[in-house]
Amino acid sequence: MKPDKKDCKIISELDANPKISISSLAKHVRLSQQVTDYRFKRLQQKNVITSCSAIINPAMMGCEQYRLFFQLETLDDKEKSRILRYLNKHPHVYWAAQS
Repeated sequence: MKPDKKDCKIISELDANPKISISSLAKHVRLSQQVTDYRFKRLQQKNVITSCSAIINPAMMGCEQYRLFFQLETLDDKEKSRILRYLNKHPHVYWAAQS
């Protein structure tokens, strides 16, 4: 399924406000509530939308956020895995991954 322009607008609005009501969403995308609800459910059934959840803005809560990138070329895979496990268990690390 390839979403059309209205579907993309619905997805965009949900991305900006995951908890928006269907009636408000309908107003934003300029469709009726029934059509918006139908499209939303269809996007869910086709797994285009799998969930809607709030995205927390740490800065609004007084938390600072940093992104750090490390280049660990000289380490073997075992040592890289050990560092990644350490970072994932650290209470002040929100997310860590290896590429």
